[in-house]
Amino acid sequence: MKTEKLVGRALETAEIQQCIKSCKSEFVVLYGRRRVGKTFLVKKFFKGRFDFLFVGVSRMTSKQQLETFASSLSKYADHRIETPQNWTKALDLLSQYLERFAPVYS
Repeated sequence: MKTEKLVGRALETAEIQQCIKSCKSEFVVLYGRRRVGKTFLVKKFFKGRFDFLFVGVSRMTSKQQLETFASSLSKYADHRIETPQNWTKALDLLSQYLERFAPVYS
């Protein structure tokens, strides 16, 4: 079995590691040209441990992207999520879902 390694990603991994060590919430966005290893980087770095993962697909309309987002969120939430009308509402749904993982402070 061939093991694939992260090569030439020291800056990116250092930035992600800094976010993980942070004492506050962090939102990380990876962007770049197609086929340069963004998804591979995330999957390798986190070793498949995700509370939520969504990968956009090029050449899809915004409506199709939102439908795909809702489908992905439905799988993680274990119940059907209606397709949001826009990305503001989509991120609100994601926030509501992720709140269940937040530590409770008294």
